[in-house]
Amino acid sequence: MGWDIVTIKMLQDVMGISYYKARRIFHGYSTGGHIYQGLLEKCPAISFIDATVSSEDNCCLIRRRENQFSFNFEIYHQWNNSGLVWLDDNGGNSPDNEEPGEDSTPVSH
Repeated sequence: MGWDIVTIKMLQDVMGISYYKARRIFHGYSTGGHIYQGLLEKCPAISFIDATVSSEDNCCLIRRRENQFSFNFEIYHQWNNSGLVWLDDNGGNSPDNEEPGEDSTPVSH
């Protein structure tokens, strides 16, 4: 969408979801003893900014805190293309030591 900065409110408006669902996308959540990671932990291209935003209303300056998120395309492309995982039925051989064999399937993450 060409945004430099994304807020939870912007994500809510575009996706039509609640504040809590939008927040969980970025920050993750825990329930029933399980922790579900959000995008901030999964993707190094997304950064969190705790910003103070100023606006003027009826000649009064209003300041409020706002969670903002930025996305770096260069970091994303490096991270997304950074590695392959081999599933090898022959056991124990690492892709660092050996080229994948015929029964190995490269899988990107």
